[in-house]
Amino acid sequence: MAVNLSPIGNLQQWFDNLGHVLAGGKIFTYAAGTTTPQITYTNNSGSTPNSNPLVLDSTGRFPGAIWLTAQTVYKFVITDANNNTIATLDNISGVNDVQITSVTPAGTVMLFPQTTVPTGWSRINTFDDAAIRVVGSGVPGSGGSSGFISKLINPVTIDSHTLTTNEIPAHSHTINTLQNNGSASGGIPIFYTNTIAGPVLTSTSAGGGGGHVHTVTLAVKYLDVMICSKN
Repeated sequence: MAVNLSPIGNLQQWFDNLGHVLAGGKIFTYAAGTTTPQITYTNNSGSTPNSNPLVLDSTGRFPGAIWLTAQTVYKFVITDANNNTIATLDNISGVNDVQITSVTPAGTVMLFPQTTVPTGWSRINTFDDAAIRVVGSGVPGSGGSSGFISKLINPVTIDSHTLTTNEIPAHSHTINTLQNNGSASGGIPIFYTNTIAGPVLTSTSAGGGGGHVHTVTLAVKYLDVMICSKN
């Protein structure tokens, strides 16, 4: 366990509001901004946890050492022996815990590409199997009803459709005809004189008029993330 020395409580003497030594007083340690207990440690290896609360001796000092989990922000609540609050100190991180550059405000929502909820955060389950859309202007919102996996990962079958006449490209058919009882291979004998207009010919129809479908598999790559809110 990576730990850093606490800037509060080590060899520090505590007093009550009247200036009396806080003999038997207590230091409760929580995750910053919450009432969720957060453990401290007795040594720089982070192998042995302190009790919570830390109990002050007759001199108003904690007789051991206080080490804080690295990358974790704490709240200290100091009380007298009867649990009456003397002081609350929030957003405390360990000495030289240089990677903590700021304290994330409670209620902040972030994405986490991991399988466990980070300490001090709560998972939001409002959305499940949903894609993320970046909104450059306007008010962010949500919509849609189909799951991401069912539409973009699994095969999708398009509804069956039968082409209408208007959907068929314009085209023509050539029919060979022979005048005056002529004959030729592939032609259709037609009997009329050159002074009479030829007949209008229509070819026979082909096709069953049935619909067809298409199956599409996109197999889009994805990465699961959790939406969590800072406690």
